[in-house]
Amino acid sequence: MLAVLVACASTARAQEAAPSSDDNHFGIKAGASLSNFVGKDVQNSDNLFGFHAGFVANVALGERFSIQPELLYSIKGAKTEVSAGTTTFQRTQSLHYVELPILVKAKFSQFFVEAGPQAGVLVRAKSKTEGGSMEGSISNKDEYGDVDFGYVAGLGYQLESGPMVGLRYNGGLSNVDASEVVSGRSIQTKARNNVFQLYVGYTFGN
Repeated sequence: MLAVLVACASTARAQEAAPSSDDNHFGIKAGASLSNFVGKDVQNSDNLFGFHAGFVANVALGERFSIQPELLYSIKGAKTEVSAGTTTFQRTQSLHYVELPILVKAKFSQFFVEAGPQAGVLVRAKSKTEGGSMEGSISNKDEYGDVDFGYVAGLGYQLESGPMVGLRYNGGLSNVDASEVVSGRSIQTKARNNVFQLYVGYTFGN
């Protein structure tokens, strides 16, 4: 996906004036996340509100196209219902990632679209159970994979003076659960991250 986008951006750049250093920017961003798990093994899953925040750089390829790497701290996860006899418990699973998306960004006046791949490293996982005698929270990072791969696509609006707002979809390509060995066989739960993000940010020149 990234290779195709870069090829399109390079073609467009050949038809435009060479970018100047004034078109390179650094900034900060933060926002809310609405996450869930998707996959054939996911059942009774509800959305979880989280947040993400971090740093962004924007390197011009031309008047319209740029490459935008980011370094973000992001909380994802989901809520699920678990039944034991006549009692129903609600489990909230939160996954904390340090993520590196590398996006191709195209500007159309003050509007923009963006897309590209993303890799994340799991730094923390917490499971909280509510209901009956099962209430409590535990750290369960060992139940989940250390690395999460996915893709990003979004759109937004940015003023020349720096402020921006955007809406982004973050889809997982790898399963979030760690594989288990049962009776000599490796078993992998089919569940991936599925996240919508709304953010605001500000970029500074050069």
